Amino acid sequence: MSTESQFGSSGILKDRAIQERIARAVEAQLGSQPINSGVDAFSITYIFPDVDMGAGTKTERIEGVEGFRGTVKAIILYEVTEVWSDTDSEIDVGINGGDTDAYINGAEIGELLAVGDTLAADLTAGVVGTIPVGEDLLVTMVTPTTGTTGIATVAVTIQYYR
Repeated sequence: MSTESQFGSSGILKDRAIQERIARAVEAQLGSQPINSGVDAFSITYIFPDVDMGAGTKTERIEGVEGFRGTVKAIILYEVTEVWSDTDSEIDVGINGGDTDAYINGAEIGELLAVGDTLAADLTAGVVGTIPVGEDLLVTMVTPTTGTTGIATVAVTIQYYR
């Protein structure tokens, strides 16, 4: 969603600051995980803005990168605009038209978040470790059956390699 302020210098600085925070959080997580060293390795961070977890489960599709397999390296929530009041909401990453938690099974939010907070979710591997070449993905943001949850932007980082 674009706002008028995003076109001014303050909007550009804000967007840059957000991207730098995401990059630092991803680098911190990648520092504790092996980097897949295939040919032409690169990472893409997919951004899903203003996800309202209290309004029900949300599903987003990510198109696979032709010729590359991948690994989910980070799931980060930031720009919390509504208090996150339920700690058992989760995010799954799986197969489009198949096992919805094949790659990440329940990246738990696990804590209460205040407006403006940022969280790098703990990743729990699904039954399939590596995303096959060109595989389309589903990111499912699961609302729990009890309590309410908040609104935040969700960033999913996938490292692709040959």
